[in-house]
Amino acid sequence: VVAEVALAVVVLTGAALLIRSYAAITSTPAGFDPDRVAVARLTIPRAQYDQPAKVFAFHRNVRDGLAAIPGVVQASAVYPLPMSPTGWSGTVGIAGRPDTPGVPQPHAEFAVALPGYFSTAAIPLLEGRDFTDADHDAAPAVVIVDTVFAQQYFPGRSPIGARLAINGNLEEGPFQTIIGIVGAVRNRGARQEGEGQIYLSALQKQEFSLFF
Repeated sequence: VVAEVALAVVVLTGAALLIRSYAAITSTPAGFDPDRVAVARLTIPRAQYDQPAKVFAFHRNVRDGLAAIPGVVQASAVYPLPMSPTGWSGTVGIAGRPDTPGVPQPHAEFAVALPGYFSTAAIPLLEGRDFTDADHDAAPAVVIVDTVFAQQYFPGRSPIGARLAINGNLEEGPFQTIIGIVGAVRNRGARQEGEGQIYLSALQKQEFSLFF
């Protein structure tokens, strides 16, 4: 009897901890709202879409076609999905930020998004503006950063208008200008805030696979 009681106590304690952990996870805002959102991944063949203009036009047409379906409130696309393990990250150069010996270079996670993605996923736009169809490959390159990146590398001031060198260097560029700040998404799970995130326009950064 004593052994059975002890075992029951252990089981009940484990169950209580599990319920407590589940409650903590579900009560932590993820940074986006998946409610009533349908998602499908679409990958296009590189051989057929061998020019960036073809890729950008295809993505615009798919988005517009989905938005025209009766019952669809809004349509957009992103890669990768929030909390997806398929994302990528890297170092970032910030124009005007001096290199300090021993201090790591700025680092961030990246994503590619079509105009309207943030409102579709209920990610708040806190400052600046969203991407538009005018942010195409022939226009100046722009990016949107989240609050984690903004607070880490631009403490006490707005990063709007700052220039980043994501795929280049600070001497020659190319540069991307920050046009907006959005809320942070917990890509590493509810218990981890993760590092800052930078969103590139899917009409400027060629991506063959998007989640619509």
